[in-house]
Amino acid sequence: MPKDLTPAFGDLFPDAEPETRSQLRPVITEPEPPGPLRRLAARMQKVKHICENAPPDGKQSASLRYYQSAERARVSGDEAECIRRLEAAEKALA
Repeated sequence: MPKDLTPAFGDLFPDAEPETRSQLRPVITEPEPPGPLRRLAARMQKVKHICENAPPDGKQSASLRYYQSAERARVSGDEAECIRRLEAAEKALA
């Protein structure tokens, strides 16, 4: 979760009026390092979007089944199986 550093704004500009301070309040966050779980979640979102927006036919239903099994694998903690199922979902649409 990004750390909010905006309270430092009031320290930098103590003379600012409260109305002005609320209008000028910047949102500064620290970048999060990309971890394996974050990359996996991003890939799952991408595959889900591709599966849902594919033309409705047998390929779409097969890819959605693979995607749903990937979700179950991720919930159970088996990342390797999740990745294999995501690859299968992508391959089903090709």
